[in-house]
Amino acid sequence: MFTRLSKSRNKGVPNALVKNIRQQPHRIIPRSDGAEGTNRATDDSGAEMLITSRRKEDKRTMNTTQGARVGSANSQETVQTLLLILFSAVGTWIALFRVPWQLSGDPCLLAAAATGVIAACLWLSRWQGSRGASFERYLLAGFLVFMALVYVMRYVFASTGRAASSWLWVEILSVPVFAALAVLGVKRSPWFLAIGITLHGLAWDSWHYRNSTYMPDWYVIACLAVDITLGAYVAARIPTYQRASHETN
Repeated sequence: MFTRLSKSRNKGVPNALVKNIRQQPHRIIPRSDGAEGTNRATDDSGAEMLITSRRKEDKRTMNTTQGARVGSANSQETVQTLLLILFSAVGTWIALFRVPWQLSGDPCLLAAAATGVIAACLWLSRWQGSRGASFERYLLAGFLVFMALVYVMRYVFASTGRAASSWLWVEILSVPVFAALAVLGVKRSPWFLAIGITLHGLAWDSWHYRNSTYMPDWYVIACLAVDITLGAYVAARIPTYQRASHETN
């Protein structure tokens, strides 16, 4: 029966054409009702959503990073301010209760007065941004060299009319050492300033305490306290000095 039906359907159709149709593989005729355009539009919409999502995520990450940087900078500023307050308080206490002020050419009194000037300059430079931070490095480098020179001047002041001893040469040799640290602190890394100032207090001042006849004990103790607190402040300011150096360069 199937054979008869097939023959009846193919009646009037050439056998070669029927055979050719049967042998051809089935092909999917593309739809012309806009389905392909719809799929493409859907893909484009999905890509745009993915890009938008990534942008939001990047923005969120950027805001988080900026917030962390701001928080770190605020913490650094707080620590720096507290250390500068401590340095100023130590300097004020020394000036009021330890320094025997009198009209004299004593280099130790000159150094005590210079410490107050340094403290005032540090407070003023904090409000000058990167330019103030760059100025601080030069100021501290000069202060480091000046502290070494005070010992040489004090020896000359106290030993007038006497022959020079080996102590004078020790004091003179200390000047290029601290001067080298000062130059490196300006040209290379501010860590050399922090190390030089702290080292002057822990090594040089403490070594002279009750060990030299020309350096008064009040000055050695005062200079030791100033050097330690100022060295801590400089160490806390190092990130600020480095940022200022990158901005000016």
